[in-house]
Amino acid sequence: MRKVTLMVAALVATIFSVSADDRHINADQIPDAAKMFIAKYFGSQRITYATVDRGLLDNEYNVRLEDGTKIEFDDNGRWVEIDRKSAAVPMPIIPVALATYVQQSYPDAKILKIERDRNTTELTLQTPSHRVELKFDSQNRLIDIDD
Repeated sequence: MRKVTLMVAALVATIFSVSADDRHINADQIPDAAKMFIAKYFGSQRITYATVDRGLLDNEYNVRLEDGTKIEFDDNGRWVEIDRKSAAVPMPIIPVALATYVQQSYPDAKILKIERDRNTTELTLQTPSHRVELKFDSQNRLIDIDD
């Protein structure tokens, strides 16, 4: 039994060490689709820092722009998360249904962060008085509000 426990512990340690391979890269090493995305929506901002997190099945790229914006891309250069300090996420990036909901329900808010996965999209808004987090399903229906 002790051997099995040690083998499982060694396997878990190996998996975590392989998946935690986060290292600095040059900006030209991020996927071309990510470079084109940055040029299109953040053209005036230059990349100040980039890393790649080598996973078991794919890579994750993290980029920081000179204004502090953080963007995470998947292995194909598709954005996964955009996090801005004080400026709003560019509206063309936001799905139309979500942008419409925010404009109608929170007309004075700025969208500072957007994060998506296969099933959900999350928005972090800054209103004049506080932050609000909204979660939408894959059909762009609101499923959670964290006020």
